[in-house]
Amino acid sequence: MIDLDIQYHFLDSNVFLGIALDSHNSSREDYFHLHFNKITSDKVEKESELVILKFLIISISILKYIAGHIEDGNVSDNEIPKSIRKLENKFSKEYWDEKYPFGFKKERFLSLTHELFQRYYYLIKKGIYYKPFDLIITEQCGEVSSSYQKSVNSLQDLFKLVKVYSFTEEAEDQNIIDKFNSDGIHNPDAEILLDAYKIAKLVNDYLIFITNDAGIINNSDIVLSNLESMVICRKPEEFLNN
Repeated sequence: MIDLDIQYHFLDSNVFLGIALDSHNSSREDYFHLHFNKITSDKVEKESELVILKFLIISISILKYIAGHIEDGNVSDNEIPKSIRKLENKFSKEYWDEKYPFGFKKERFLSLTHELFQRYYYLIKKGIYYKPFDLIITEQCGEVSSSYQKSVNSLQDLFKLVKVYSFTEEAEDQNIIDKFNSDGIHNPDAEILLDAYKIAKLVNDYLIFITNDAGIINNSDIVLSNLESMVICRKPEEFLNN
C-alpha cells in the first residue's frame, strides 16, 4: 500500500545521486515533479557531495594504475586490452584488507571497480588503433573530470528543489544510533534516519523516508520500531503512476 496521504518526504542521498550520476535516469527524475513536501538534511547533502568526489578519485586512480602498469611493463599495443583484464584483480587485491576502500563498502567497491575496468578496457581497446595509449589516458582523465563537474552541478540543482534542514546533536541521539547499530544499520544511515525522525517530530506528522537502499528498505520494520512509527521507508518509484 502506497502512503499517498503522507505529504512529507525525506530524500536519502541515493535518490539525488541516482540522477546526478546518471543523467538518463528519467524515472527517478520524474519523482522530483511530484507534489509532495520534499525535504532532506545537510548530512544527506554532504554525503552526496562526498560520494561524487569518491567516484572521481577512484576513476582517476584506476586510469593512472592502468597507465603506470602498461607503461612500466613495456606492453605492446596488441597486448594492452589483455593486460587491462589482468590488472582488475590485481588492483582489487591491493585494497582487499581495507574495510572501506576509497570510502565505499567492500561489495560496492568491487562492483564499481569491475564496472570501471570494463569501461576503460573497451574504450582503450577501441581507441588503441587510432591514438597513442598515453593520449587515450589523458583524454579519459579529462572526461572523468568533466563528468565530475556535471554531476556536481546537477546535484546542486536538485538540492535547490528541496528544503534542507540542519540539526545540532542532542543528548538522546546516541541512544537511538546505538539501537540502529545493534540492529545492523551502520552509523551514516542511522544518523540520516535520525534526522528524518527529528523533522517528523518538528512538523508533528508522519514522514516517508525515500530511499533506494535495499538495506534500509528490508529493515523498514526496525526503522518503524526505533523511530516511534513516525518514519516509513519507501522507494521513489512506488509513488510514480499513482
